Amino acid sequence: MQSNWTHTICWAIYPLEISWSAIAAPCVLYGHTVAKTHLSEGYVYPSCWLPACGYVGAGFMGYVNFALCAIWNSHAPLSPHALHCIASLGSSMCLGIYAGSNRTRIRNKYNIPGNAASDYMLHAIASPFALCQEYAEVELRTRTEPQPFHGVYDPPCIQVMT
Repeated sequence: MQSNWTHTICWAIYPLEISWSAIAAPCVLYGHTVAKTHLSEGYVYPSCWLPACGYVGAGFMGYVNFALCAIWNSHAPLSPHALHCIASLGSSMCLGIYAGSNRTRIRNKYNIPGNAASDYMLHAIASPFALCQEYAEVELRTRTEPQPFHGVYDPPCIQVMT
C-alpha cells in the first residue's frame, strides 16, 4: 500500500533547531537521519559520522572537480565569480546524487511514490528543505514502529554473602 510524505517539502512548522541545522550544518542532519534509518533497519550500532563525512566529501569533491574542469577546459580566462558559480553547480550536483540516494531509500522503505531522478534534483536544488522533510518522516515513522528486541532477559544470579 502506497503512502505519501507526511509533511510537504515546504512545511513551515519544522522545529527551529531542525531548520537551522539544515541550513547551518546539513551534514549533521543528514547523518542523523541516515543513522535513524539504519537503526530502524536493524543495524546494531549505526553511525551518524560516516554519512555526515560523506555528505561533506561529496560537496567538496564536486566543487573541486568542477572548478578544475572549468579551468582546464576554458579557452578564455574565467573571472573568480564565474569559476565559483561553476564549482558551486558541481557541488550541488554531487550533493544531489549523494543525498538523493538516501531519499530514494527512505521512499522505498516506506512505500512513498516518486522516482530517483526527482530525489536527486530536489537535493541538488533545495537540499535543506529535503533534509527537513526526510528527518521529520523518519522521526515520525520510527517513533511508531515497534523496535524488536533481539536479546534475552535473564534474572540476576542469586548472590550469597559468606
